[in-house]
Order: sequence, then C-alpha cells, then structure tokens
Amino acid sequence: MIPRARNPKWTLDTLDLVREAGRRVLVQGQLMFDNVHKIRRTFEENKNGKPPGVSLWEVHPISEFKVCMRTTNTCHANTPGGWVNLADVNVADLQKFIE
Repeated sequence: MIPRARNPKWTLDTLDLVREAGRRVLVQGQLMFDNVHKIRRTFEENKNGKPPGVSLWEVHPISEFKVCMRTTNTCHANTPGGWVNLADVNVADLQKFIE
C-alpha cells in the first residue's frame, strides 16, 4: 500500500488490529510481475533489512482492501457478504475479536 495511491483511512493502526484479530482479508488490485528484483528467501540475504520475498508477483497498486467482519471469520472471495472495506471498519468491532 504505497502512500500516494492509498486511501487515507487505510492506517497502519487499523491494519495492525486486523492482523492481531486474525481477520481474513481480501486484497484486489493489478497483478504485476516485477523482474527487476531477486527472490530472497531469508533475512540474511536481505542486507537492506526488508523481509524475505517468495515471489516476483506483486499486487500493485492495491485498489481495494476488505476485512471479513463475520464472527465466524468465514468470508469467501467469490461470495458476497461479510466483507467490509478497510476504510469503513469500526475499530471497536475489531477489538472485540482480540482476546
């Protein structure tokens, strides 16, 4: 999610809560093959401190980011219902999923 193309409501704090709550996410955007970079599978191979990468495919830019807000966390990509746009996620609702 690069800053210049990202919804200003897509904050790192909200993303951290989504991760901590273990929510399923649905990411949509353009698929791009970035053959300029090399696959580096370990932190030792990444002298710049970036995390390991396992593919040269990227979703870039991300045009939609949705969070499954069903209590059961059983949303499916090809089935409507339960998905909420990250910009519209209620932080208090997310916190209910964190034990």
